[in-house]
Amino acid sequence: MMLDKAAGVFLWVALVVDILNKEDRHGRLALRRRLQEVPSKLSELFKDILTRDQVHMEDLLLSILWILLAERPLKPGEYYHALWSGLSLRDLVDLEIPPVNTSDASVCINKCIISSSKGLAEITKAKKPTVQFIHESVRDFLIKDKGLYKLWPELGTDWESQGHERLKLCCNAYVFNEAIGKAIDEQKSYDIQGIKDVLKQFPFLEYASQFVLGHANAAAYKITQQQFISEFPVFNWVRIFNIFEKHRIRKYSQGADILYILADRGYPELIRIRLKINPRIDGGGGRYRHPLLAAMAKGNKDSVTALLGLSSRIHNGTDITYGLKSKIDSVKPNHTPVSWACEEGHLAIAAFLLEQDAQVGVDDLVRFVGNGNIEAVKMLLEKGADAAAATENGWTPLHLASKNGHLEIVKVLLEKGADVTAATEYGWTSLHQASEKGHLEIARLLLEKGADVTAATEYGWTSIHQASEKGHLEIAKMLIEKGADARAADKYGSTPLHLASRHGHLEIAKMLKIYK
Repeated sequence: MMLDKAAGVFLWVALVVDILNKEDRHGRLALRRRLQEVPSKLSELFKDILTRDQVHMEDLLLSILWILLAERPLKPGEYYHALWSGLSLRDLVDLEIPPVNTSDASVCINKCIISSSKGLAEITKAKKPTVQFIHESVRDFLIKDKGLYKLWPELGTDWESQGHERLKLCCNAYVFNEAIGKAIDEQKSYDIQGIKDVLKQFPFLEYASQFVLGHANAAAYKITQQQFISEFPVFNWVRIFNIFEKHRIRKYSQGADILYILADRGYPELIRIRLKINPRIDGGGGRYRHPLLAAMAKGNKDSVTALLGLSSRIHNGTDITYGLKSKIDSVKPNHTPVSWACEEGHLAIAAFLLEQDAQVGVDDLVRFVGNGNIEAVKMLLEKGADAAAATENGWTPLHLASKNGHLEIVKVLLEKGADVTAATEYGWTSLHQASEKGHLEIARLLLEKGADVTAATEYGWTSIHQASEKGHLEIAKMLIEKGADARAADKYGSTPLHLASRHGHLEIAKMLKIYK
């Protein structure tokens, strides 16, 4: 009979043998009857196993949800404490956290896994064991065959959001458990080994701290998280999270803003909720200093979209996040969201920020001028950036464009009011820069726009000094024609002729001798 009903399905046989063994332990009084009652279809057998006694159904539900929805497979100890945490919220277990470092702990954990899953979960044989279903057909029964809905119709069709909400509560209760907090507080911050020993007692703490917000984000699609985010104890969470973060640069500061954390970890639904509570988006707390920088640097398109207050990535007919990729180490200390977006070529994001009146500093404009990013320069100028603005030491965008040979940018800056005579704190002008670097067309344009050919630095260097020293004959000729003083001596008594001769620029030297 058994072989006929099995129809060659080994898993069916294994499960039924286990059922019959249990019946055998009761004295074999109904062994054949039980075999007759066993469904021949595997899906019906799963249902029979899960519903036959209706005992510990809360354990079973948590077991299933953890295996189906965990961010990663749980280790046996993690599973044990995750289940305890969830059941403790319903007052179904002892108040004390079950020990995992006793001689019989592994036996207790294994029993818990088998009993809570009603035999449908197991510990893998891998080097780093995890808890999983005994076969993929269990997952198929629960999801594809709607077994989960049949067993717990109250979950509704949107069981995933409901499930993540349950797991969020498990994690939250564990992370902020009073006994765990007290055990950690009793350790000195410098006693690394002491802290590690304590953490071994609480194997679920790493997962719970890492993913409590992730489960909240997944639940947020259908279940409001506004109160949860409003009351979330960020300071205490950061303290726990940082214990497990191996890399110092990835740790959060104790004063971290929750919006920064959500952006850094990529939780767009929670970001939207936080912005409804508080619309400010400039909170820091980590290496990127700004939520938007964190989201952009990690290439998290959905988080960027949420931070910008958009319901979709498509804005004005364009995917505003197009080309956004993870560039974790590309954010410099003086970057702003606008400057980073421009520098990385995400002009749609930069344009949107500027439409929202994002601040643009002279450093932003200078950076893009220096990089030759003419589209970014045009956009910043159109949005109100000052073409004549200078940095603290007097450098203007025109200085950088002239130095780096960006002729088209020089033209744009001059059209927008850049000061062609502006000098740095040491007296350098844009004409000095073009003359030194040999950018003939830029030098010509600057002269046409009124550049002072006689302007000197604090060391007495004029543009003709620079052109002569570097060997730029055509520029030197043009400067002379425009009135440069070929006999001007610098602070050290050197004239353009001295510099040309000293550096072996014979053609320039011959020309300058005429004016000696």
